[in-house]
Amino acid sequence: NYLLYSNEEISLAKWISENTEKNAVFLSDARHNNALTLAGRSNYLGYAGWLWTHGIVWQPREAQVKAMLEGRENAVSLIKENNLSYALVQKNFWSQKIDYEFFEKSFAKVRETQNYLVYKLK
Repeated sequence: NYLLYSNEEISLAKWISENTEKNAVFLSDARHNNALTLAGRSNYLGYAGWLWTHGIVWQPREAQVKAMLEGRENAVSLIKENNLSYALVQKNFWSQKIDYEFFEKSFAKVRETQNYLVYKLK
């Protein structure tokens, strides 16, 4: 058995759909089962496997997402340039380096669950 979405992720998706703008664009990881897919909100990158099968060049955007999640020197300017609304980050995410301190210092946290953080970026 494979659990696609946990109860926490279903609850978080419901919160996102009820508390964020319908046209909000999220900075988040690129998992295929990201809670954003249930919430009806846009993920700035999305799952690379789906993008690849449609012939979409995703690598430049992937590099931007990495820079933003890692809180690099150009992260804030990339967030503004790309008009991103929120960040959804998983705590202790194993496959992507995330600078949690950068998000805590730079943005307002609007939601926290056991495994996720949501920040308002603008």
